[in-house]
Amino acid sequence: MSPWRSFEKDFREITDPYNDLRADWSDQEDSPDHWNLAGFRSAEDRFEQIARLAGKALVLDPAIKSILPEQVMQDGDPVHRWLTALRLMTNQFKYGPVLPLHDANRRHVGDILSGTLNNVIECSALLCLRLAAEEAPSVQATSARQSSMITHSPDFRSINKRGLEYSLTSKQAQVYQILWDAYESGTPDVGQDYLLEEVSPSVKRLRDVFKSNIAAWKELIGSGNTKGTFRLKM
Repeated sequence: MSPWRSFEKDFREITDPYNDLRADWSDQEDSPDHWNLAGFRSAEDRFEQIARLAGKALVLDPAIKSILPEQVMQDGDPVHRWLTALRLMTNQFKYGPVLPLHDANRRHVGDILSGTLNNVIECSALLCLRLAAEEAPSVQATSARQSSMITHSPDFRSINKRGLEYSLTSKQAQVYQILWDAYESGTPDVGQDYLLEEVSPSVKRLRDVFKSNIAAWKELIGSGNTKGTFRLKM
């Protein structure tokens, strides 16, 4: 039996009486990519055991590693790595509202992003089935390579990243196109000041251009290697 088929079986055998085990996610500057499991305690414990093994397995198989988003590869905790894979590689993750973050003087200092993976057990089993298919040779291997690609419409208003679609406003598409061109030229980092001058001079932060589309901001745009720069998340 394929290792991923075995993991699928293990996930499906978890006893969850109310079928409501979920994974809640939040992200803010001083606590990025925070996960919290919520549900029946024994189901939570067993899920975490299997997710830890699955998270370790993700980075052991070269065929699987080749299709993983960068954020999954960069996560050092195996359980968080598995949950991040669920967030980025399935369409089951749902973003919640964006909450403002204030300091002691009630000044706005950032935002808290949130979201949830409901029925995280079934979601995990389905991802295992996908990964089992990616292990297989010939036609399925070709499909794996195709699913790892990022494609876009001619005007960059529509982005398809590993099978997940993102619809952008005209200004968001402009940002993406500039960063895409920079990536294609081998110089992926672009300064925020330049991006805003080209797209929306009245805006102070690039993330505010994506305020209406938090999913696209979180999954498509990343920080560059130097302060004040951005690049595409590939």
